Amino acid sequence: MTLREKQSLFAHLNAELVLWIYAQGWEVTLADRSIATPRFFRRGGRRFKCEDAHHMRVSLHYSRLAQDLNLFVGGEYIMDGSHPAWVAVGEHWEAMHELCAWGGRWQDANHFSLRHEGRA
Repeated sequence: MTLREKQSLFAHLNAELVLWIYAQGWEVTLADRSIATPRFFRRGGRRFKCEDAHHMRVSLHYSRLAQDLNLFVGGEYIMDGSHPAWVAVGEHWEAMHELCAWGGRWQDANHFSLRHEGRA
């Protein structure tokens, strides 16, 4: 599958996922990163200042194969990636296609992507 074909597949699956989330009675906003604005954040065991928050240079976000979502249940922003709603969304995403990868498997629950060139 070419990169462009994967991008189209990702757009389609992402739309289906958002509709599925709303069918559960939940809401999402599309995000580049979490809407929470702590002073520092951790990624891969490293600590960063929020003003340094961006995706890695080789991130699938730049290839249009990844999207971050902010999840709301009953109007409450869900930050805890182990929350049952996040787990349900992540597992649903993974079941949608063999290339779907959910960041909840590596402590980044709001990350949804398609595997490409060995990256998720």
